[in-house]
Amino acid sequence: MKQNSIFLMLLPVPFFFHYYEYWNHANGHEARFLMLGFLLVTATAGIVARRLNLGKLLVLNTITAIISLVLGHLFIPNDMAWFTPFGRDAAIIFIGAIYCFGQLVIKGAGRILFRQKSSV
Repeated sequence: MKQNSIFLMLLPVPFFFHYYEYWNHANGHEARFLMLGFLLVTATAGIVARRLNLGKLLVLNTITAIISLVLGHLFIPNDMAWFTPFGRDAAIIFIGAIYCFGQLVIKGAGRILFRQKSSV
């Protein structure tokens, strides 16, 4: 179970987010499932993160951000018309920060809920 949770935490979600968003935009389509998919993956990772300590969670999210940046350089053009005003790399880092924050919120909420259930 621990290897599965680490594997889930290392998925380059910020890269997938921008890859899906950019190529749907480039092809003239709407990215319909982008927000829903992002929220579901963030919630799932947050639930899995309940078992990880904070240090390990932050290290895994940093590694995920680095992997996402490398994949972004390889597969997403730095289209300044789309990634304004900061560019592709800043957009990937921003989504990575939101992803990490979302995991921390879900992790904290899960700890509070499970602590209240066990005390009742």
